[in-house]
Amino acid sequence: MRICLYTGFNKDYAELAKLTIPRMVACAARHRIDFREFHEPPGGLSIYWTGVCRGLELFDLGYNYVIYLDADQLITTPAKFPLFGSGFHIGRDWGTDATDPLHVSACGFQCDWAAAPILQHALDLESEWSDEAFPEQAQLREALAIATSGPRAVKEGITLHPRRVYGSVPDAVAPGNVPEPWQPGDFAAHLTMVPMDRRIELAKELIAQHPWN
Repeated sequence: MRICLYTGFNKDYAELAKLTIPRMVACAARHRIDFREFHEPPGGLSIYWTGVCRGLELFDLGYNYVIYLDADQLITTPAKFPLFGSGFHIGRDWGTDATDPLHVSACGFQCDWAAAPILQHALDLESEWSDEAFPEQAQLREALAIATSGPRAVKEGITLHPRRVYGSVPDAVAPGNVPEPWQPGDFAAHLTMVPMDRRIELAKELIAQHPWN
C-alpha cells in the first residue's frame, strides 16, 4: 500500500515549520511511508485547503492512503503515530464549543481512496463558507454530516476520534479553557490560535522537554 503523510504552509508559518516539519519527515521515515510538503495554496484557494485538495491530488498520483497534519502540529511521541486503516478518520475540535460530535477539526485526518468522495464533497462546498476564518473546516463538517445521514449514509466508514488523537492543544494556548489538553505521551501538540512568536516559543519548549526518540 502506498501511504503519504503530508502538510502545507505559506510564508506566515515558515519559521514554525522549521521546527515541526523535521519531526514529520522523521516520523514518516520511521514508519516507512512517504512525506510531502506543499508551499503554495492549491488551485488558487487559501493554504487552509491543503488537506482536502492535496489529498485528492495524492490519490490521483496513485497513493492508496493519505494522512494530513497542519504545519503547526509538533509530533511529540512518534511511536503513537495514528494509522487506523480503512475509511475516514478525523478528531473532534479542541475547543469548549465542540459539543456536537461532528464539530471536528481539520488539523489532522486520514483516509483511504474509497473515502475520497468526502474530500471532494467538501471541496464542492467551497464557495458556501469562503469567508470563514478556517475556510475548509465548515465544508468538511458539512460533508461529514451529509455522509452520515440519509438513506445512503456511510457512517460505518467514518470514525470520529477523541480530541487528543491528531494533536491535542497545550493548556498554555488557552489556560483553563482546553477541555482535554495535551499531555506528555500524546502523539502531537497542536500549536494553534496564539500569535506566531508564541507558537514558536511553545514548540521550542516542547522540543527541549521531549527530544526525538
